Amino acid sequence: MRAGRGYTRLAHAENLFVAGRYRDTQAVTAAAVGRNKRYRKELPVDVSDLFRANGRLAAHIGEAHEQELSVGAMYGTLSSAFGKDVPRVLAADVERGDMYVLVGREELARHIYEETERHARAAGRADLAAIARVRAAWLFQQTGDVGFARQALEKIAADPIPTPRSAGSPPPSSSPPSIAGPASGRAPTH
Repeated sequence: MRAGRGYTRLAHAENLFVAGRYRDTQAVTAAAVGRNKRYRKELPVDVSDLFRANGRLAAHIGEAHEQELSVGAMYGTLSSAFGKDVPRVLAADVERGDMYVLVGREELARHIYEETERHARAAGRADLAAIARVRAAWLFQQTGDVGFARQALEKIAADPIPTPRSAGSPPPSSSPPSIAGPASGRAPTH
């Protein structure tokens, strides 16, 4: 991945996307992934960002299988490089859970959220553990298990407030997960 060149192509892909040329955007992004995935060990963050972009685009145009492959590759690239207990990987795991919700694999998403909470707690990241817990509770609501959702939220409310990240620790990722839920455009229902 030559310095600057990959980002120039992604800027071009973004311009195509804004112009509504989604298939052209997909071609540019897929080509960037194809050219650069061999650098995943040397530049794991940059390559994972390419996979993330490709996964988001696939979600936008309704290609669930490509989305699943790209998000899995994004997570795999980061977890291979950094391990499972670092903030960037924990945030990527939340993204992976979100993707599984969007493609209709709720039980796998629930498992990922629970594992993410466990890893985040082990890493001393109560903030990321709380995000994973809220997502799991939200998923109960989304799947019609209102009673379980209420119980999960009551347990969350009874816990002490998560401690903030220590000063100077890096943010979880370039695009941290929001509490609102996966990028489906649907906020959790109350």
